[in-house]
Formats: sequence, C-alpha cells, structure tokens
Amino acid sequence: GGDVFVAAASTVDSNIALAGLAPGGCFGGTLYRSTDGGSTWSEVPPLDGISVFDIEFAADGTAYLGTQDSVRKSTDGGLSWAALNLGIGANDQIFDVALDPENPSILWAGIADAAGSQPVNVMRSTDNGATWANRTPPLASPISCRGIAVDPSNSNTVIAVFGGAFGGGQVWRTTDGGA
Repeated sequence: GGDVFVAAASTVDSNIALAGLAPGGCFGGTLYRSTDGGSTWSEVPPLDGISVFDIEFAADGTAYLGTQDSVRKSTDGGLSWAALNLGIGANDQIFDVALDPENPSILWAGIADAAGSQPVNVMRSTDNGATWANRTPPLASPISCRGIAVDPSNSNTVIAVFGGAFGGGQVWRTTDGGA
C-alpha cells in the first residue's frame, strides 16, 4: 500500500525486484523487495521512512537508489544498502540516478533544489559513487534536476531536465561529460 513511485528488476536475477514508495512524491516512504518476480513483497527495514524516487540496476546487478537523503548502493540484490556521501550537506534529495552504459563506474545524480537552498543540482561520479563532482549547468536559479539521460553511443553526451514546484522547466545538454 502507498504511492509506488518507481520499480525495477535486477539485471542478473529476474526474481529480484524492488519498488520504491514516496507518498505524494515527498517524504516518509520505504523500499519493498521481491525475490519471486513480484508475486510477494517484503519491506526493506533499513529504508523504513525513507522515500525512494529512483531505482537503477547496473549490468553486474549492483543496485542504486535515489532517495530523500542520498544515493544508496547495494551489491547484494537489495538486502543491505550503503549511503553514498555526495559532499553537499543535508539537502541531498535525489530524484534521479543515471548509469553510464559504456562505463559502469560512472554515475550521475539529479538533485532537488531544496526550496532554493541547494544550488548543486547535478553531480557525477567516476568511481562507483565513492567521490562526486558538481556538474550543475549555469541555471538561472536553483531548480530540481528531475531526470538524466546518458547517450548510449557517446557517454560524454548527457541530457538533464529540470523543473521547479512553480514551473521554470529547462533542458540542458552537455557533450563533454558536464565539464
């Protein structure tokens, strides 16, 4: 029960599926996990009360979540999760995680603007999320990064889309990996 925001199936075990809840697109959600292809579901206790906005599986089965307070990573099919430190302070709500199809160690994160108090809205990691670099385009004002797409034929070409609570949508494209 609740507002299911996103769902994804493992790339290495089709029986493992994850579903993220984010009530009203806000806080107080959780993560559910299935080990039988979605027939039954169990809550993942460490994420109780943590809204999940995005789920991505890498080719090797590593799972990444965009949550209300960071990017989280699991290497055991979603049983346990580690929060990745973005280094941007407390306002690190992640709406989207994008994986580079050519290089699995490159991750992108789309970050909420936290009512204008988070000027870092796009980040990129080249080491599986151990460290992150700011790749926010020169926006007119901080607005939330709602989605990121990496070109499968050229991973330096990335499109990021932005929107705010009161409009102001933008689309930005880089051809040099956000530099």
